[in-house]
Amino acid sequence: MAESPPRTSHERNPSRNLHRAAWLLAVFTFPLIFLGGLVTTKQAGMAVPDWPNSFGYNMITFPPSQWIGGIFYEHVHRLLGTLVGVLAIVLLVHALIVERRAWVKWLSGAFLIAVSVQGVLGGLRVIWVHLDLAIVHGCLGQAVFCLIALIATVTSRRWIEPPAAPSSAAGAPAGRVVRLAAIAVALIYAQLIVGAVMRHYRAGLAIPDFPLSYGRLLPPTNAAELA
Repeated sequence: MAESPPRTSHERNPSRNLHRAAWLLAVFTFPLIFLGGLVTTKQAGMAVPDWPNSFGYNMITFPPSQWIGGIFYEHVHRLLGTLVGVLAIVLLVHALIVERRAWVKWLSGAFLIAVSVQGVLGGLRVIWVHLDLAIVHGCLGQAVFCLIALIATVTSRRWIEPPAAPSSAAGAPAGRVVRLAAIAVALIYAQLIVGAVMRHYRAGLAIPDFPLSYGRLLPPTNAAELA
């Protein structure tokens, strides 16, 4: 019996192009987080007072001649967010066509939903002028990036065709490592939330000294002690 021809890399990993698309999305999503932080730094969150339009213009046709001051940061942030949303749709469609693993398809769908929710939150923050929405918007942005990074990871060749583990690692406590990693992620994200609240409420210099707090290990908790 004749041997079957060797499979091509694409046949071994049908997610190859999906992996590339996910990486492309990650490349665009990361600067979106940076731009969001820049909008907060420049206090430009309300520089464009309407949404989804921009000063009455369709967001895409808003004249570049009017991209001045804080408007530039906010409008570019919106445009890049829109691009990420369009690419998220492309990613999901591609995943539905070529991806064999149902859970990866669900991840792609979850990413599109997360990006959409993120965009709506940003818009509602402008319409409702609600600072707490800005905090949620900022925190969710990090999770959105982590989600697309996860998709890029699980569609990679190294994930689908992992190298053989050395015999010495056969009894490694994988479950313990996973639990510790999950705890680490939770703690880091909690720290991120605290940082976002502090940043949006401009409390970064509320305690003027370091490493002590007003000369103490624990800061004072009432107005009389602060006087």
